[in-house]
Amino acid sequence: MVGVPIAFAGMGERLEDLEPFQAERLVSRLLGMGDVLSLIERAEAAIDVDDAKRLEQKLRSDDFTLEDFQAQMKTLRKMGPLEQVLGMIPGLAT
Repeated sequence: MVGVPIAFAGMGERLEDLEPFQAERLVSRLLGMGDVLSLIERAEAAIDVDDAKRLEQKLRSDDFTLEDFQAQMKTLRKMGPLEQVLGMIPGLAT
């Protein structure tokens, strides 16, 4: 209408919820097909590679503790609200 391209889309009420506008991703979310690429980007931003390797070794050696589980939950919390994260997984979008 106004001839100005859309640069950002708001996915929530906070400033952190602004994301670069990408039409394909927005449409897939609206249709309930999820947005795996955005989920991967959020995971890459929240998860430290060294910690992930350390955790993998603990899981393989059957040495996973409650503290490790707590650390994983904190990492998941860094990715944003659980409802948004689940909405990016195909078939789990609400």
